[in-house]
Amino acid sequence: MLLRLYRNIIPLTTPLLKYYLQKRVKRGKEDVTRLQERYGIASVKRPSGKLLWCHGASVGESLSIQPLIKEFLATHPDWQVLVTTGTVTSAKLMAERLPERAFHQFIPLDNPPWVRRFLAHWQPNACLWLESELWPNILQQTAGLKIPLLLVNGRLSAKSFATWQKYSRTASKILANFTEILTQSETYRTRFASLTSVPVSYTGNLKYDASPLPYVAEKLLELQQNIGQRPVWLASSTHPHEEQHCIAAHQMLVEKFPDLLTIIVPRHPHRGAEIAALIPEQYTVALRSKRDALNKDTAFYIADTMGELGLFYRLAGIVFMGGSLIPHGGQNMLEPALLHSAIIFGQHTFNFAPIVEELLQANAAIELNNPADLAPTLSQILEDAALRERLSTAAYQIATAQQGATTRVLKVLDGYILNR
Repeated sequence: MLLRLYRNIIPLTTPLLKYYLQKRVKRGKEDVTRLQERYGIASVKRPSGKLLWCHGASVGESLSIQPLIKEFLATHPDWQVLVTTGTVTSAKLMAERLPERAFHQFIPLDNPPWVRRFLAHWQPNACLWLESELWPNILQQTAGLKIPLLLVNGRLSAKSFATWQKYSRTASKILANFTEILTQSETYRTRFASLTSVPVSYTGNLKYDASPLPYVAEKLLELQQNIGQRPVWLASSTHPHEEQHCIAAHQMLVEKFPDLLTIIVPRHPHRGAEIAALIPEQYTVALRSKRDALNKDTAFYIADTMGELGLFYRLAGIVFMGGSLIPHGGQNMLEPALLHSAIIFGQHTFNFAPIVEELLQANAAIELNNPADLAPTLSQILEDAALRERLSTAAYQIATAQQGATTRVLKVLDGYILNR
């Protein structure tokens, strides 16, 4: 009944959906030059031949599937890959990082007429749906094409699972659209299996197969020369209400480390000026987007640019992972782990629960009990080179020990497309 109600109401809200998209344009959350894609109107022609459609909600999902896309195209020369996401940030990254024979479009909103238009144009031959963003109309219409539709790197947090259990019939209907569900942990496999009769398999976490984030060597050398021997730490992928804690930590730490440099990389680069306005006037602030100089007097360096996390992970070595001091669910700790970072995070890491559990069990990261612990924890790591080395080495070992999910997922996918 809930699904029928949803499917009947959504088309009636078309004017509201258009208004919603226009509001997002004004807030910088939509690309006005490609807004038609959100209505299901393609901006490029469909290539001839077979097409694999991969959907990931945002940056994390779209990056995690990069190794799979590259390997798939290398072994399937007669296929091309369509990648869809829903954020401007992910679209910019895909433009830079997708290989030849792969291209990006924005996912249409879950409005049946727009979804039909999207599918009629692209006519995918198979689909991989990443992680946890499940849109009922898109999934139902895609399943109606009778093509393999796999939920890949599936995850289901304890909180989401409890909610789904309350609406188990609705959950079962939605999940029934998938041909098979491939999960990133055994715990997630058990949860999904209790909600659906669709085959569910544990294939591992694609994020473990990611390559180290890219960087430009000349830029790294320039920043290293500007910083010299100053102590430095990085607040990565921060969200609103987290930067205040990072600023407070710096204020406490400068009493012991007077030449400390704090680098902040906001999750959403457009927030650079907003973050700078939070910093007290006695501190010198530089914004990378404005090409401000980083010199010996710079206390805060706000790296409000796209696609440079690989540069700053290599530069800092001590990383606080954002999205974890607020109930956002954390960000991908494996990215700094692959680059030998000493990692700190808060308690809100439910989106990466299996990874966090492994890191903590191996003493490969430090979890803060509360935001006030950030400064003393950073102080301990800054002072103790042996602790930094132990944390970074253990994190790297965790990040590289469980690779292979890409191969297992491709084997399942081939089992379906080669038999068609």
